[in-house]
Amino acid sequence: MRAGKTAFGAGAVALAAVVAGTVAVIGSSDSPSAKAQPRPGVPHSASPRPTGAGPSSPARPGRRANDLRRLLLPVPEGAQSEGPAELMSLDEAAIGFEPGADDALRRASFRDAAVRGFTTADQGSEVNVKLIRFTSSEGARAFAEAPHFHGPEVTVPGDARARATRLPSASAESTGALVAVSYEGNVQITISISSATPPTGARVAELLKAQYQRLRGTH
Repeated sequence: MRAGKTAFGAGAVALAAVVAGTVAVIGSSDSPSAKAQPRPGVPHSASPRPTGAGPSSPARPGRRANDLRRLLLPVPEGAQSEGPAELMSLDEAAIGFEPGADDALRRASFRDAAVRGFTTADQGSEVNVKLIRFTSSEGARAFAEAPHFHGPEVTVPGDARARATRLPSASAESTGALVAVSYEGNVQITISISSATPPTGARVAELLKAQYQRLRGTH
């Protein structure tokens, strides 16, 4: 499974096919829009790419610190990156979710999205992380709590916000996959793991914890 804008969604489809107290809005300042550049070798969605500013266009970071790609879970030491992190348009961010996810993203006031993929050194797990930022924490929570995936539910230890679903893998190198959805502030999180041995809820809990800390700025 190759990481990338469409590959994350395609991976999620092919695999059958993430605060107490006051919640801070992460990167709440508005910024203009621009198209993200495609990654060589990564297939693209059949849906038309937006060409102008609007809710379907990825936000250009006005300040480097506000670039959503910088808030993605870093590639772990020893892991093999599947390429640079990328921004995603609304249409690209909707890939891999239930039909109608694009409309749900618009209703929840989508701002921007970013994706990164890597293969871990320890277990050879293929991991994809997608962040979708909204204008409010309510939008992120609403989208995260919507039913996006179907399959056996897996408990994520110590995490009441996260929902994980076991999916059959379409990859010959893996026997199973797990996709987890959660949120932190105004950012919705989706993490998928595919490996030779079935991924566990404990494993996804570790990744989500690290992603929460990254978003809170405590990394």
